[in-house]
Amino acid sequence: FIGDIGAYLCGWLTGLICFSFFAKHEELTAWSIALISFYPLMEVSFSVIRKVYQGKSPFIPDSNHLHLKLFFFLKLTLNNRLNKSNNLIMPLMTFFWLAPPVTAVLTINNMLLTILALIFFMGMYCIAYRFIPERL
Repeated sequence: FIGDIGAYLCGWLTGLICFSFFAKHEELTAWSIALISFYPLMEVSFSVIRKVYQGKSPFIPDSNHLHLKLFFFLKLTLNNRLNKSNNLIMPLMTFFWLAPPVTAVLTINNMLLTILALIFFMGMYCIAYRFIPERL
């Protein structure tokens, strides 16, 4: 509802707040920043790599993002019930946008656990992306 520029601004402000916080608290592992902002970082980097690999421009929008693939899959599964499929996206995507920051809080002083959590969430993202079918 805030558009691309609003999303970029929110991402920039979140990054600025994270870096400022972790610069003041040197006892905390900087890898926690990556875990706190996992979903936007993963979505953007995965999309850029995917598009370059496919020979497409990363600056051209497409509908192959994880949340959109899930939406179209639910829409097809629920017989084109747009409201139901749209309403189910947020709870189903909660694992990817809420679990990493919660994990960051739990592993904030342990760099090894933080890195392992990052690897785990990256793997789960790739597995989910692989097994949710493309838009038909």
